Amino acid sequence: MIALSVLAVVLWIAALQAFPVVFWGGEFPLNPGGFAVVNRVYEHPFWLAATAVVVLLAAVVLGVRNVFVRTAAAGAAALVLACGVWLSIPLSADAEPSADRRTVEYRSPDERFTLTVSAAAKFQGPTWLLRIRSHDGLNSREHVLGCLDGDNPDEGLAHVSWADPTTVRVERGDGTTIDVRLDPDTGAPDRRLGSGVGPCYGL
Repeated sequence: MIALSVLAVVLWIAALQAFPVVFWGGEFPLNPGGFAVVNRVYEHPFWLAATAVVVLLAAVVLGVRNVFVRTAAAGAAALVLACGVWLSIPLSADAEPSADRRTVEYRSPDERFTLTVSAAAKFQGPTWLLRIRSHDGLNSREHVLGCLDGDNPDEGLAHVSWADPTTVRVERGDGTTIDVRLDPDTGAPDRRLGSGVGPCYGL
């Protein structure tokens, strides 16, 4: 019973840290390594929360002798599980394409990495979210390279390309060229462009 209760708490924590990232963007705090397979799990926060409730109710069923309480807990667990399955569709921003948002992918010369550029029209100007994904099976990683805000055209994205298999070349609107080098094993960038992912919420 104690083990199930601890598991329920862990699942709740995972769900709570996933909700803001899923809805507003960024990186999952409980996945510092950027593992893609873990991100896919975190993209189901409702499912994580529902599973936490089911596990907690299972602990009640196993730990309480009262037949009425056990029956009620089992019924509630079944109901929550059904709702969790219904809400288990990934809630990532990528799930709902829109007319004012577009995504372009650029494969590295050796095809070990993919640079994804998601662009959207915001209230004051366009924004671009740049992400890196490595291709290494279950060890694949995902990292946010940065967010460029087009409120000031000079700081917006003009062009992006691969300078070599582990270097992304970003050209801003003012002509400034920035080379971002990636870890050859994990794809982690040596710097993050912009001031954070705030302007790129929802991308």
